[in-house]
Amino acid sequence: MIVSPPQYLFDNADISRRFSLWGAIILECIWTSRNEVVHGKVMPNPTQCLLSYSKRVEEFEWCLPSEQLDRKSENYCFPISWTPPKSGTIKINVDASVSEHVAAVSVVC
Repeated sequence: MIVSPPQYLFDNADISRRFSLWGAIILECIWTSRNEVVHGKVMPNPTQCLLSYSKRVEEFEWCLPSEQLDRKSENYCFPISWTPPKSGTIKINVDASVSEHVAAVSVVC
C-alpha cells in the first residue's frame, strides 16, 4: 500500500511518489521511536520526531532529479552537521551498495 498505492487515489504520479516517500519515512520514524521505548531509552519527543521527519523528507526530495521537483531556489541548501560520539563510545559506520549483478557491504569501526 505504501510502496505501490492504488492509482485511483492520486491525480498524478508525482503525488503517488511523494505519498510513498512520506509514508516510508513516517513508518521508519515510528519504528525508531518504538525501539527507543522497548530498549529502555527515553520516551520519544513528538516535536523532535516531526523535525526529524521533515528533515528526512527534505533530504530525499532534494536528491530527486530537478525535473521531478519544483525547487524554490537553485541555491537551496539544508543544514548538515555532525556531532562526535561521547568519549568511550565505539562508532560503527555501515554502508551497502547494490547493482544489477553485484552487492557489497562494508563496516568500519
